[in-house]
Amino acid sequence: MKTSAKNLLTITLVALGLSALSTQAQGTITDLNVITVSLTLQLQGTFSDDGTVRVYGKPVVSKQNTKDLLALIGRAKYAQGQYPANTFPAGSKLGLTGGQFVVVNANDHLLVNASDILQFSRSTNSVLDGRITDATGLADTQVTALTFVTMTFDDTFIPGGNNLKFFLTGVDTLKIQDKVLAGNNYHESASDSVKNAAGEGRSAGTPLVISGTIHGNFSATLPVP
Repeated sequence: MKTSAKNLLTITLVALGLSALSTQAQGTITDLNVITVSLTLQLQGTFSDDGTVRVYGKPVVSKQNTKDLLALIGRAKYAQGQYPANTFPAGSKLGLTGGQFVVVNANDHLLVNASDILQFSRSTNSVLDGRITDATGLADTQVTALTFVTMTFDDTFIPGGNNLKFFLTGVDTLKIQDKVLAGNNYHESASDSVKNAAGEGRSAGTPLVISGTIHGNFSATLPVP
């Protein structure tokens, strides 16, 4: 059955781990989309009111990278009793597989499923640039897709967690390269880049705004659709 261009994202997002959680997640994950972030949180500063004038202090600025996000997830998962320590081992990575965020070790072995805390979604619209093979819907050999994405973090429902909730949205530039191999397989490599993500949230009840970047990298050999 031929696949139209508009279905390219359906196929490639399955490859990027945005379908149902794969059974291989119990061992080595071979279809991991490794996610990295660089975020700036600006929290409401001090507040005072002398009965005449309200005074708001400067925002409290906090920088968070992937390591910091993993630390937040580690503390939350330990508080849930789903991980035996409140930190992950050195070399651990954050990634998407089967549409769910997971934490893996340096060898891509599953440590914990973090999808109850962290989610990632794409819009149904996409703007494509490149060539697509009608028969398979694969890139021939490269396609760029622009999609609107949202990443959400929320562990406020976890007693003993970080009491943090925020979301980020932005336009994702998804670059996909496909190469058909022998044996009815193909190799796909892809990269995501959200350069100007922004959103808002609360930390322990304190309002915050958040901005930054989200990147993803994926490489796997898969069966031709």
